[in-house]
Amino acid sequence: MVRLGDDEVVLLQAEDVVFRSGSRGVFDTSAHSGSLTLTNEKIIFSYSVGLIKKTEETIEIDLEDIKIFEGVLQLKPTVRKEKVGYVSLVAYLNNKEYEFDFLQKHKKKMLLFANEANKVVTGVRDCWSVEDIGGKSISKTLRGAIGTAAPVISDLADAAKPLAPIAGAVIGSKAKVATGATGILGAVASAAMSKNDGAPTSALPDVTASEEINRRSSESPVSLDEQIEAIQKLKELCDAGILTDEEFLTKKKQIMGL
Repeated sequence: MVRLGDDEVVLLQAEDVVFRSGSRGVFDTSAHSGSLTLTNEKIIFSYSVGLIKKTEETIEIDLEDIKIFEGVLQLKPTVRKEKVGYVSLVAYLNNKEYEFDFLQKHKKKMLLFANEANKVVTGVRDCWSVEDIGGKSISKTLRGAIGTAAPVISDLADAAKPLAPIAGAVIGSKAKVATGATGILGAVASAAMSKNDGAPTSALPDVTASEEINRRSSESPVSLDEQIEAIQKLKELCDAGILTDEEFLTKKKQIMGL
């Protein structure tokens, strides 16, 4: 439960957040687990104390008390090596620092807190991304997956060779490219095969029959290095949440011919 002012509204809430306070980068060893609330005026951390008779405690931080550096609110997402499985949100005030630890699986929620608070104070949105906490941009991951499938490539056709077996499992005859990750990978393989026939590669063409793709891929055996590289790129898509673990394992087996 949090108490709100007359013009105050709740923007975001998160559970299972661990709170610590400190100064100059040194935080107290004592910690509390509770819920974090962001309003249009402040950050509120609520937690229970006591084993038998529990009481509710709250810590409130006015957004206007958090420092601003180069136009960015210093409510900063970060990753600490010593905190495996957690990502941290640190609020920097003049003489105090507050750290809120989120579970790794809730890192997107943590980024929402940082970006929403920054928008409230400075009017600027999307200042922070997964790259700021050691993650990878999904768009860059996709570009990397379709552009560097082989260690050394000279054009799109070479890059797509190890992806051709994947395309055969996910696309149909004369079908348009799907919007998901598998559709993108399949389209790259199809585009590469069309290039060998003299078709332009400036835009991805209609997908050809899966039987044809499989036939052509079998005529050009995939090297071990190409298989490894393709699997690594698929793993990046899996880590980014584009592919499920099951889809990754299925395509891995297809690449390895298992």
